[in-house]
Amino acid sequence: MVDGIDRGAIGERLTNGFAYVTNVGVTPATLLKVHAQWLIVETLPLENPALTALDTSTAPVEMRPSSFVRIPLPDHAITTADHASLFPMSERGMADDLRRLFLIGYIKYSDSLGLRRRYYAYRFSPKRNRFVQVKQPNYNYED
Repeated sequence: MVDGIDRGAIGERLTNGFAYVTNVGVTPATLLKVHAQWLIVETLPLENPALTALDTSTAPVEMRPSSFVRIPLPDHAITTADHASLFPMSERGMADDLRRLFLIGYIKYSDSLGLRRRYYAYRFSPKRNRFVQVKQPNYNYED
């Protein structure tokens, strides 16, 4: 959920966004950090920018199996250049859609297996009016 995206149209800011982090395991976990950042690019860079993100852990959140927590997303101002990148003119002379809007980051947590990070990347799908997971191994994996 993000204010600023309405049925494929985008405003001047992405605000009041949030994501849900769910413990899908069968043992308790401790959520240590959630990093999220917006990217407006035609294709994702080969090297995941989340790999160099500053890891400043926040207060731990204990999560029982199947529980979830709502995490706020960072606000993002949409510049004129961002609009031009998001809505380039197609061969038909019509503006394309928001397929260049990505949300990337990682979730740092500990569980019975130790300290872990889960990297993620989602792309906005105007057809579905929601974010869908990007199928790219440099962006969606766990270490």
